[in-house]
Amino acid sequence: VFIDEFKECIFRLRDYFNNEQQTENLADLSNAYTIRMVTCSNDAIKLCDCILDIRDKYDSTIDKDEIGGPNDRYELLAKRLVVVSRLCLDFILEDMMKYLDEKFFKILLTRDWLGNDKIMSTIIETSNDYMNDLIRLRPESQLEILYKWHLRIKVEFLKGFMQNYSSMLRKCQFGEATERALFYSKLNTELNQLEAWFGRVTAKLTDSVVAEFELLRLMGKIVKAEDVDFMGVEVAALIRRCPDINSDMLFALISLRGDVSRSDFKEVSKAKHSYKF
Repeated sequence: VFIDEFKECIFRLRDYFNNEQQTENLADLSNAYTIRMVTCSNDAIKLCDCILDIRDKYDSTIDKDEIGGPNDRYELLAKRLVVVSRLCLDFILEDMMKYLDEKFFKILLTRDWLGNDKIMSTIIETSNDYMNDLIRLRPESQLEILYKWHLRIKVEFLKGFMQNYSSMLRKCQFGEATERALFYSKLNTELNQLEAWFGRVTAKLTDSVVAEFELLRLMGKIVKAEDVDFMGVEVAALIRRCPDINSDMLFALISLRGDVSRSDFKEVSKAKHSYKF
């Protein structure tokens, strides 16, 4: 019952701050909200550790073979608290998205993005501000936030690559070779900036690489390719990495070029006759 009430309080806290943000200073409220979510996440893990500690130190009746198993009631309670902790992390990520979604993420890889160098700097600065607020979050939870944030950013770039997915509307095309070259140059620069930022932040927490964006670079090379006839190599590499990609998705990507018709696409999509849709 306590865990359910704890979880319900976290939902009410999120609803309260969401309502207050309509009338109050968003930055100040967001900072207070983040700090409270950090506290709740840490407390949930502390309770989890305490429950398991009680089992290990004081419960002499538990069968050693059942520890960690489906009949271990301590373990079941601990897992529920881990879920509560991760819920707090998800709400922090949700709050991060509010700052960046409409004005920044939604124009990635568009013409507005192509001529605006402030978009990526704002994304990185905002990410950095949040990570500074998360300094008291457990290191393992900080890594989880960073891992999920990396995936979120990657998804937003993928949305940009798929912006022409609707057959009803072509939102953006880069018809000139100079535009496509600039497109890839800017994309590659920004991905390097993101990898450098993630590298600096995660270096304090782990030796492992948390963030890489090679898939996005590969997609960028398809847009940049100087000659459609030689684009099959990149297309084949993309299909190997993403075997679930369908023909509509692939055409949405290639249509960013503005120089490939549906009939031309059917030839390119075969990728040297090795991959068919």
